[in-house]
Parts: sequence; structure tokens; C-alpha cells
Amino acid sequence: MLWPGRLAEVRAVLDAAADEEGAAPRIRKLLGEAPADRAAPGLRDWADACSLLALEVHLGAEAASAAAAETARRCREAGPDGAGPLPAGELRRQVRILELLAGTADVPAAGAGLRQVLDVSAEGQRVLRAAVSRRARGQG
Repeated sequence: MLWPGRLAEVRAVLDAAADEEGAAPRIRKLLGEAPADRAAPGLRDWADACSLLALEVHLGAEAASAAAAETARRCREAGPDGAGPLPAGELRRQVRILELLAGTADVPAAGAGLRQVLDVSAEGQRVLRAAVSRRARGQG
């Protein structure tokens, strides 16, 4: 029951933000498409779409949105060379999170591994906020 509860929490937080620009509408759409069961067959496809969106968000701070989707896909398939520091860092964080989760798959008390996942995720959020802030100062 943890998975549906967490999805509901995230939806509530995002809805409260009332942000209708940028990636927020696409994030809402992805959350709406999230499988209700973590073991559902569509979970991998959904997680892949989330991963691509995260890369596109990081690319959005560096590239035109029209090219972001293609660059994100290329970044995932061939590596982050030429994509810039934000998507390269995001891709490294995604790989690290998957490694950490794989290490906790068969461990009954996986709290420490999951804590590390949250730390890696929080690092990505800080990096993106800093980049967006720098970009806003440059435009303002």
C-alpha cells in the first residue's frame, strides 16, 4: 500500500503548486499514468518515460525544447557526450539510483539504501534549482 500512498502524496503536492508552465503539466500527466501496482507490467515503460522527462527538464535549462527530447534519448542510448553538464549529471544520478535500488532488492531492511537513493535524488533537485536560478538571473 506504500506505492499508491506515495503517488497520492506526490500528486497532492504537485496539484497544490498550481504550476501550469514548464514540465509541471507533463509531470502531472505521467503521475496520472502511473501503474497502481508497483509490480504492474507497465511499470518499466512508465519509469522510462519519467527518466526521459527528467533528462529533458535538465536539458531545458541548456537547450531549445524542440531538441531536448531527441538529445535525452541519444543521451540514454549512447551516453551524455555533448549533452551538457546538467543532463550528464542527471544521467549519472539515475544510474546511481538504479544501482542502489538493485542493491536493496533482496534485503529485508533496506532503509539505508533507500536513504541513499533519497540523498542522490535531493542532490539532483538542488543542482536543477541552482541552474534555474542562475538562468533566471541571467534573463532578468
